[in-house]
Amino acid sequence: MRNLIVSLFVLLVVLTFGCGGGDPPVYNLAPTANAGSNQFVIENSIVTLSGSGVDSDGSIASFSWAQTTGDLVLLSGQSSATPTFVSPIVPTITTLSFELTVTDDDGELASDFVDVVISPNERVVRVPGEYLTISAAIKFAAPGDTVHIATGIHSEINTINIDKDLGEIGHAYT
Repeated sequence: MRNLIVSLFVLLVVLTFGCGGGDPPVYNLAPTANAGSNQFVIENSIVTLSGSGVDSDGSIASFSWAQTTGDLVLLSGQSSATPTFVSPIVPTITTLSFELTVTDDDGELASDFVDVVISPNERVVRVPGEYLTISAAIKFAAPGDTVHIATGIHSEINTINIDKDLGEIGHAYT
């Protein structure tokens, strides 16, 4: 009789826990972060990063952006999904990288990265009688010509000496 009671108890335990009896353990699924598409912008323009986050078993509790490479910029709204900044003035094509980290309502984290490629704004050049881009000025100016450039935001005047025969440009700041 004792063996029958032990056998029934073991059978009851196996059926209860082996067949889905009781509550299953609860696991939090990590969220996913999307920092948006890479962007290509010109210098001195307003840039909006477009991030998002999804939590399949809850909700996104917070967003946090951090710049990881490039000339330092001031992020406005870095705790939102869509912060903004003004792209810096750059002498050559420059890449800034940003990391978006999202936190779900259970404290799990996920991150994604996005690049913003900044190109210099084509300067307008005053050639006697005309306004041209720098590349057009180089194309149309004669060897030895001096071209004056107003560099926009700083309103300083730069002088470029064009030597088409050598394919070189010399700079003199005034």
